[in-house]
Amino acid sequence: MTNHDNLTPDPCSSDRQYHRFCHLDLPDLEDFELTDEIYYLRSVLWGSPIDHWCRQRVMALETEISKRRGYTRIISRPKLAEGVQL
Repeated sequence: MTNHDNLTPDPCSSDRQYHRFCHLDLPDLEDFELTDEIYYLRSVLWGSPIDHWCRQRVMALETEISKRRGYTRIISRPKLAEGVQL
């Protein structure tokens, strides 16, 4: 198993690391930086735990790229059983 903890920023070490940990740095990144990071992180996701920061980062990167391109993922709502109201 690979140790992915060295990829997770330490939010207590600096403001820059805190912004990266919380994905607040994404609006300031250039398009090519977003793309480079997403391709790098996708390659290291293999074998990482489901709740690892890298997976959250990839989702945040994908969301930012989608915003910049002007579209969002289409999330279909589950079909409710008859008589169920939300």
